[in-house]
Amino acid sequence: MNSGLRFNICNLKNSHQFNDDIPNRVECITANISAELGYLCSFWAHHLWEASGINEDHSSLIMEMQKFLYSHLLSWVGSA
Repeated sequence: MNSGLRFNICNLKNSHQFNDDIPNRVECITANISAELGYLCSFWAHHLWEASGINEDHSSLIMEMQKFLYSHLLSWVGSA
C-alpha cells in the first residue's frame, strides 16, 4: 500500500463527490487501482489482526504501519 496509494488515484475532476455521483465509477476504479491494491485496502486490518496472534517480534510490522499512517492515511480515508 505504501508504494501504490496516492491522493485522487482515479484522477477525478472533483475529489469531493459522493461515490454514487461519479460517472463510470467502476471503470475508473478498474483502470486506476490494481486488484492487489484494492485487496490490501479492504483487508489490511484483518491481516494485521491475524499477525498480532503470532508470537514473534512485531517491530518491522509496526514500522511499516507507522510509515503508511503518516504518509497515506488521509488520502486513503478521503477517497473512501
